[in-house]
Amino acid sequence: MRYDQTTMPLIEALDAYVRMGKAPFHIPGHKYGRGILPMFRDAIGSQALLRDLASLVGPEIDSLHDASGCIARSKELIADAFDAAQSLMLINGPDIGLQIAIMSACDPDDEIILSRNVHFSAAAGIILSGAWPVFTRANFDREHGLLENMTLLELRQAIQQHPQAKALLLMSPSRYGFAPDLDEMVEEAHRAGLTVVVDERLGAHFRFHKKLPISGIEAGADFVVQDWHRCLGALEQGAVLHVRGNAEDRMGRIQNVFQTMTTTSPSYLVMASLDLARHNAVNNGREMLDHCIGLARELAGSIDRLRGLNVLGYEMLRRSDVDNIDSTRLTVSVGESGINGYRFSQLLEEEHDITVDGADEANLILSVGFQFREEDAYRLTDALEAVVDSYGRQSPLYVNVQRPTPGFSENLVLSPRAAFFGPKRRVKISESVGLVSAEVVPHHSSGIPLVLPGEEITSEMVDYIIAEGGRDATEFSRIDPMLQHIAVVDERRTILHRSFFRSGAALGGKSR
Repeated sequence: MRYDQTTMPLIEALDAYVRMGKAPFHIPGHKYGRGILPMFRDAIGSQALLRDLASLVGPEIDSLHDASGCIARSKELIADAFDAAQSLMLINGPDIGLQIAIMSACDPDDEIILSRNVHFSAAAGIILSGAWPVFTRANFDREHGLLENMTLLELRQAIQQHPQAKALLLMSPSRYGFAPDLDEMVEEAHRAGLTVVVDERLGAHFRFHKKLPISGIEAGADFVVQDWHRCLGALEQGAVLHVRGNAEDRMGRIQNVFQTMTTTSPSYLVMASLDLARHNAVNNGREMLDHCIGLARELAGSIDRLRGLNVLGYEMLRRSDVDNIDSTRLTVSVGESGINGYRFSQLLEEEHDITVDGADEANLILSVGFQFREEDAYRLTDALEAVVDSYGRQSPLYVNVQRPTPGFSENLVLSPRAAFFGPKRRVKISESVGLVSAEVVPHHSSGIPLVLPGEEITSEMVDYIIAEGGRDATEFSRIDPMLQHIAVVDERRTILHRSFFRSGAALGGKSR
């Protein structure tokens, strides 16, 4: 590393500014916390409110959009710590970073290759950029109840079938902690001239321990999005977008997109937490991860000994879509317990005050962070055992229950942008088969986009959505949380240029 990673430029600048004791004739209106209700001020601390500033107060604390002082130095330290050419501090989460990366990599009508297990925020980047998504085959593992990663073979097939594609989006790791063969896939994509975007929202800590999967930057990706509030201890919404390689060739466009998508009133508390998280990860990350990984492995062993539960571990490496596993993220299969994952998660919350990171029909997902404590591990295993004893079946039930699986569309009729902004109407979900979606339908818990604007809605997907909505999972979309209705393209009011259509497809029907 080229820089002194023991410093925290933004933290130090904020502390110095507070000591100046300036009179606040500027925003924010709470005036250093004096305008906040005392009970709230006492709860969160007056020192935090003193640092909730606006960039217009003076050069001492710099400006995110025109950084030349302490924020610029903080960004340099982040880039240095991750071996990136440039690093952008994101104060509204990794979703905006993914959208910035897609909009920077794709022009309107460009094709971008991606897998079905990406986060639904990618859909917004595709819509805003005007790009066409090219999905690799969606492989759903019925045994473990999870959507698989893209494989190297599937990437090669997609490149062969779409030689004009301009970008590749990879999720690494998946929400279950399974990483694909990232370095091989990045190399393959670069040979084909693709710009590679890696959504590494769950893997910001990979850089700091050799026992974890390879990081996106180390694998050679051009853009890497990381969620630091998940993995490195930053405040909520704290995230980073790394740019690798010859950044000068693309930074002009990236900065334009960044300024378009980012608030002009960024939170200094969030930015300061990024400065602090970088300092902690660089100087203490290896030691903290040693403890975290060791404790996670002990926890996994304890869970494996419980009736009806097992942690999906290194046996997953036999699969072609898994190259390595994040051992700090545990996926617990609950299928043999007789309790589905949604209900299991609910019981842990309601009866034991334990909140898991995610759940689906067959699994619980546990995130073991830097500050994971041994007493929390004991508490969790006791709670898991209590739930199984109270609500699980007493002996294995060998019945082959065919759960509905997501039937993703293979017919992209309109560009997502055209479908999203075009005339639309609402129909009952049960009556939407064969129509073209005009909205993004994200899965309620995983964040995976089940349907994109412009895609024909399949009967299998309708069955899956109805089945999922009838379980303990309830929320699909902000427009209609129970998803009784869906927005579809109104073909009666849609007059579109034929270039909006995909391969001669017609609205409401299969491609000819």
